[in-house]
Amino acid sequence: MMERTETSEWGLDPTKRRRAGIRPYTPGTRKMVYVAGKYRDKRGEYHVLRNILAAQEVGLELARMNMAPFIPHGNSFLCNGALADDYDWLDIDREILVRCDGAVFIPGWRESEGALCEREFAETNGIPCFDWDSKVQREFLEMAGRESRTFEELMEDNHP
Repeated sequence: MMERTETSEWGLDPTKRRRAGIRPYTPGTRKMVYVAGKYRDKRGEYHVLRNILAAQEVGLELARMNMAPFIPHGNSFLCNGALADDYDWLDIDREILVRCDGAVFIPGWRESEGALCEREFAETNGIPCFDWDSKVQREFLEMAGRESRTFEELMEDNHP
């Protein structure tokens, strides 16, 4: 086993108890947000990749807003055909979605069968939905990332 040193990729100083880069974290301090949008594209893999990258960009912005984004596009990337039924991915995604505090729908989501299903599922299950292309809703999300109250509590005071 390789001994970790201050210059190792882990940044661990074996003479210190605390590992560099690791810090205490209290669960529940970030709102978990599901990023929904178009994945598949009949034009080919290039366009699928563009859809994935668009979702990742929104996820990064949400992370900068102190959210904990879940980007399902990365969950099934390069897995087409790996499951007996490709629609199992949608079931898996809905299982994750129901555990999230909110869902953000990125531009183009209305063109996606899966995202339409996810929107209906979120609304049916009382999961707050936000449209990324709405400036008002984006500003609300940015403010919500700094608040410890739930989306529902914040929405009572501020209607995005």
